[in-house]
Amino acid sequence: MIENKDMADGITNKTTTTLMISMLMIRTSDDDSDEEVYEEDVPSKKRQRLFRGSTAIIKENGKKVTAISTGKPAPAAWVQRAYSMLDELEELTDVDGNNVAAVFMKLPSRKLYADYYKIIKHVVLLDQMRKQLDSKMLLTWDDFIGEAKQMITNADTYNEQGSWVIKCADLIDKRMNEFIDQWE
Repeated sequence: MIENKDMADGITNKTTTTLMISMLMIRTSDDDSDEEVYEEDVPSKKRQRLFRGSTAIIKENGKKVTAISTGKPAPAAWVQRAYSMLDELEELTDVDGNNVAAVFMKLPSRKLYADYYKIIKHVVLLDQMRKQLDSKMLLTWDDFIGEAKQMITNADTYNEQGSWVIKCADLIDKRMNEFIDQWE
């Protein structure tokens, strides 16, 4: 609509729209016609890009179908619970103040415990569970709890009853069950 492109270079969209309406009204009054120009007659502005983190709603026949997020979606409630549980388990101590999760944070040495990897087919660590949550490999609360229970089962399978590792596993299992009971 604007014939002088150099003039339009520094004008904002709002100013351009206002200018276009004014020019149309002037043109209409010059034509000596009785038609009025309404804002609907002016081409609409371009659809603006959504800001990161904002949400656009897709509507079909006036009903909301789904939402598309343009930023990072908020984690599901179960994921937040899982992170909370991991945080607390990693800080869990026994009566003497020893961190009971430490033994479940690093893989056992392949040289010192070669038989561990023959006996235990699915090794699970607290740190691995956190990474699986981060990478969305654990898709449900049940998947997360299954991994946690597998970690305890591995400790019970490989270690002797009454050992320090079994005592740590029992404390973690007890606290984990308290979490599960609280949220289910």
